[in-house]
Amino acid sequence: MQLLFTRTILSSLTLSSLGFCSTLSRVRQSSLNLPNSLCAFNLDSSDDHVINGQCATGFAIVSSKFSLDVCLANINGQLRFLPYGILSASCNECALDGDTLDLTCSCKNDNGNSVDSTINLNTAGPEDNGVFLRDDGRIACRIY
Repeated sequence: MQLLFTRTILSSLTLSSLGFCSTLSRVRQSSLNLPNSLCAFNLDSSDDHVINGQCATGFAIVSSKFSLDVCLANINGQLRFLPYGILSASCNECALDGDTLDLTCSCKNDNGNSVDSTINLNTAGPEDNGVFLRDDGRIACRIY
């Protein structure tokens, strides 16, 4: 639904190429807030640890995939940003809210019990942990 909405917005824009690109550039510079950056996200249907993203850059839609194993870990049943945390080793049944970018997974804690944990993947600013939109329209992860 969100992808269709994004495509509808893009197809109805009457801005010039320069105007649209500069608008998108301002969105990127003012905040790395992905839901406001003309993007649509979902988890890969065959691997719930991989995000599929489709983002508008100029007049093109850029598709990319990103493995959450690169930047998320399970620490005693809680999702945390950690380089090469290998989320998939102890978390499963993940779900992504494509509007808020809240990721919820069932993760094993230190006692071996499965608990639900939620983390927001969205970066609020240039020095925050999270998923962000690169200049080429692809998604990536940053950890400080």
